[in-house]
Amino acid sequence: MERLGLRYPIFQSPMAGVSTAKLAAAVIRQGGLGSLPLAGFDLRNGTGKLTEHLKSFADLLPEELRRNVNLNFFCHDRSIQATVPTQVETSNWKKLFSKGFGDNTKVDLNNIEFPISNVSFQEIEQNHPKEYAQVLDLLSEFQPKVVSFHFGLPSKNTVTHLQGAGTQVLVSVTSVEEALAAVELGVFGVVCQGYEAGGHRGNFLVSQELFDEKLSTYLLTKLVLESVPSGTFVVAAGGIMSGKDINTYLDLGVDGVQLGTAFLDTKESLSNGFFSTQIESGTPLPTIMTSLVSGKSARCLRTPFIEKIMNSYNGSDELPAYGYSYSAYKSALKDANDSSFAFYLAGQGYPFLKGNGLDTETVFRELVQEMEESKSM
Repeated sequence: MERLGLRYPIFQSPMAGVSTAKLAAAVIRQGGLGSLPLAGFDLRNGTGKLTEHLKSFADLLPEELRRNVNLNFFCHDRSIQATVPTQVETSNWKKLFSKGFGDNTKVDLNNIEFPISNVSFQEIEQNHPKEYAQVLDLLSEFQPKVVSFHFGLPSKNTVTHLQGAGTQVLVSVTSVEEALAAVELGVFGVVCQGYEAGGHRGNFLVSQELFDEKLSTYLLTKLVLESVPSGTFVVAAGGIMSGKDINTYLDLGVDGVQLGTAFLDTKESLSNGFFSTQIESGTPLPTIMTSLVSGKSARCLRTPFIEKIMNSYNGSDELPAYGYSYSAYKSALKDANDSSFAFYLAGQGYPFLKGNGLDTETVFRELVQEMEESKSM
């Protein structure tokens, strides 16, 4: 906490697509580490838009707090996106999603295109030297307390440069093997993403579908703590919804906890209240892991739309890779203009949300109060 300038060892998960700069700023004002998801910025085009985004974020906070943020990048194997989808892959995708969208006449899948989205940070490192240098210069100037990577490892040069400029590097891991690979690279620490966590699964050394050990947050964290060298910063993430949950992991020996789902329905998030509606119904939808929507495994609500495409998939048809599949789906969803077709990313703990419409600072204060109360029990 001293090293990162925090009052509480609570990190807000980046939550690409849901989190906002206002949400991150609210967490920071309460003494936690806010996070900004930056995967949506195509850094192949330079840092102009990213610079504007960081300036807008900084304007929300007093100068002494602006560095208390985690800037998060996706860092998947660039070879995944190196090949444009084949006609067979796009045809299979259109057949599958035509069943998912059904009779919605607003969606014309024949005209859906497959541009690349969420370009990997590895792509910038390896194939765009000018833009890569601009990114490093921008990060060195902004000096966030943390830069984190999901889906994989950055280069040694990136780690050395950032940490030399006073920014700590964290990597999401889903296994002991991945944690040890991150430590060998020289990063400050690891975020242990348990299988119950919402959003995209961060595997990068094993196949998500075939060889994922699917470790719970508790067991993964315990194994990592016993395996990594002393002094490695370890963060637990997944299924942490209360102050009592936070204390459970602090007692285990972690340096921090990362919460995403707990902030899903706050006023500052981009959630539309669907999660609270589910909870209030008395029979909230279960969550499920699927790679069919984006091309990478992600935990989401098992809505009728998700069930339909999962039941319609034969398990063998090749589909466009991550980035291409995701952009096509987002385009179709925009045309449909119907929230029933949305991809509701959430962790298994979402039924324990504190209620719809609370502001982030209130949720954060309640977590801290629960921490104090559970310590005294």
